[in-house]
Amino acid sequence: MTLSNKSGNQKENFFGTRNEPIRKSIYKTAGIIGFLVKVLRTKYPEKRISPAYIQRIGYFLKRENVIDFKYSMYPDGPGSNAISVELSVATHKNIVEINYLEDKKGYFVEPGENLNKMIDLLTNEEKNKINKVADEFGQYDLRELSEKATDVFILNRPTLKFS
Repeated sequence: MTLSNKSGNQKENFFGTRNEPIRKSIYKTAGIIGFLVKVLRTKYPEKRISPAYIQRIGYFLKRENVIDFKYSMYPDGPGSNAISVELSVATHKNIVEINYLEDKKGYFVEPGENLNKMIDLLTNEEKNKINKVADEFGQYDLRELSEKATDVFILNRPTLKFS
């Protein structure tokens, strides 16, 4: 549903306006996270996809220019506050669900009810890059993924030059 104000301009709804391409929605990054979860869940159904896992694999999405977030090094690997915020948005908008499973002792991220609506926000190029990252890194568990992300982060950081 799109609303118009008195001057005839259309206001943004959940997905954008009819006058703007839907791909400019403020929920696009949440849609990227949701699509990533869906791809990982499809390719690796037994994989534990936790919020920390999204942080680490998100670093590789940054390297593929799918997302543009600042990453910092933490004791358990590279992380981004922006990914945490977008994961919260995705959860709030029911693009993904985060559940705690007592028998597996951990949090699991699963696709949510609104995910399929959000997939339209992504370009084919972005979907292809997400699939590429999932193919290349999705088979690793969190520890292995953290090690790989840490290695790449350290190897690609700017070097300091002292005179």
